[in-house]
Order: sequence, then structure tokens, then C-alpha cells
Amino acid sequence: MNPPLSWLAWFAISIPVATLSILAIWAFLHVNYRWESDLKIPRMRKNTDTLTKTHYFVLFISLMTIALWCMEKSMEGWVGDMGIIAIIPLLAFFGTGILSKVRRIVNMNWTDESRRTSIPSIGRSFSSLWVVSHLEKLPSRQVCLMI
Repeated sequence: MNPPLSWLAWFAISIPVATLSILAIWAFLHVNYRWESDLKIPRMRKNTDTLTKTHYFVLFISLMTIALWCMEKSMEGWVGDMGIIAIIPLLAFFGTGILSKVRRIVNMNWTDESRRTSIPSIGRSFSSLWVVSHLEKLPSRQVCLMI
């Protein structure tokens, strides 16, 4: 769009549209699918589990990733693109073993992951990293030995 929408204009449009969409879907489901007369929804038990170090680590990595996404434009020369930032949780969670089972990798929603860390995004971010400019200055012989 030229000029791009501001956050206020974006929220002024998206919040009412999203709210009306949710209400319309709820009404559609409510009209087309009747409640059973003997339906009982059990109460959820209160969560009494305490947070462990793993929970705090996941919270920290998640908040750090969100903060980096918010600051991405000011760090674009150093970080590259948002796709590089999206790789941080993958490396942190799989690298530390929090997500280590093969089953979790297979069941992971790779469509979303590939969208977040898409090839064009990674290519753009890699080419804009300062490391690449330093690697270009190395003699070609040393680069061939590194590969």
C-alpha cells in the first residue's frame, strides 16, 4: 500500500472485522448445532503446578523473540530479516533438548515454520548480514578451505 497504514488505522479496521467475524461464526454454530439437553461441561481443575526453570526459559526465549521482532527495523543491518529472529526459538528449544523427541518434530506444524523462516526471507537476511561482507574480503583460497 502506498502510503502504508498506521497501526491505529490497521487496528481501527481489523478489530471490528475480527469481532464481527467471531460473532457471526458463533451465531452460525449456535443456530446449526443445538446443545444436547444432558450436556454437562466439567469444571477445570485449578492449576497448582509451580513454574520450573524450563518454564522460565521458554518464557524468556519467547519474550526475547517478540522483543527482537519489535526492534527488528532498528537492527536490520545486524540481524537481517525477521526469518533469522524466528530461528532463535527453534535453536533454543531443540538445541537444549526441551523439544527433542522425534515425534514432536514430525508433528510440528512445518507449514507455519516454513512461512516464518521462508527461503526468500533467509536469503535476504543472509545477504544483509555484516558477516557476509567480512567473508567476501577473505581470499578465495581460504573460503574454499572453509567449505
